[in-house]
Amino acid sequence: METLSLAEFNRNQTEVTDRLARNGKPLGLTRNGRTVAVLVDPDTYERQTSFKAETERREMETYAALLEGYQDVQMGKVISLDEADKRIRAHKGW
Repeated sequence: METLSLAEFNRNQTEVTDRLARNGKPLGLTRNGRTVAVLVDPDTYERQTSFKAETERREMETYAALLEGYQDVQMGKVISLDEADKRIRAHKGW
C-alpha cells in the first residue's frame, strides 16, 4: 500500500483525493512513520462494507442452523444415514 505523511496530505489534499478517485487504491496516511489512517474511494469502501455485512449475515444463518440441528439431536429428532439418503434421493428424483 502506498503511504503518505499527514503533513504531505494536508498540503495536497485535492491532488491526493483526485489521484485516489482515479486509481481506486487505498492510501495509508502516516504520522512519525506509522500508518494512522487509510483512505479509500467511496466505491471501494461501499464494496468492502457491503461484503462484510453479507458475510456476517451468512455466518449468523449458519450458526442458527447449527444450533437448530444441535437442539434436534438433543431432543432425539434424528434419523439414520440410510433413511436420510433415501429421503434426499426421493426428493431429488435420483
